[in-house]
Amino acid sequence: MDARTAEKVGKLAKQLKQFHMAASMDEATARASEMVRGPPCDDFPIKELMKKELDALRAQVKEDNKIINEIKKEIDELKANTSKDFNIHFVEKQQMNKAKAKSNKLKESVDDMETLTDVAEHLQED
Repeated sequence: MDARTAEKVGKLAKQLKQFHMAASMDEATARASEMVRGPPCDDFPIKELMKKELDALRAQVKEDNKIINEIKKEIDELKANTSKDFNIHFVEKQQMNKAKAKSNKLKESVDDMETLTDVAEHLQED
C-alpha cells in the first residue's frame, strides 16, 4: 500500500472509530482498508458499502430511541405514582393530626372531670 492510500485508510479508520462504526481500531482499519481498496470478493462500490453501514446505524438508532422512550414512559409512571403516594400520605397525616387534636381535647376533658370530681368529693367531706 502506498503512502497516500495508507493516509486515506488511516483517516477513514479514525472516522469510523469516532462514529462508532467499528468496535476497535483494528476493525476500523480493516473496514477502511476494504473501503479504500475495494472489497476483496465483491464488486460493490464504496457508496453501497457506506449506505449499508448507514442503514445499519439508522436501525440501531431507531432501536435505541425505542428503548429510551420506554424508559421515559416508565420514569413518568414512577413520578406519577410517587406523587400519588405523597398525596395519600399527606391526607393520612392530616387525619392523624385531627385525631391527635381530638384525643388531646378528650384528655383535657377527662382531666377537668377528675379535678371536678376531686373538688366535689372534698366539698362533700367538709
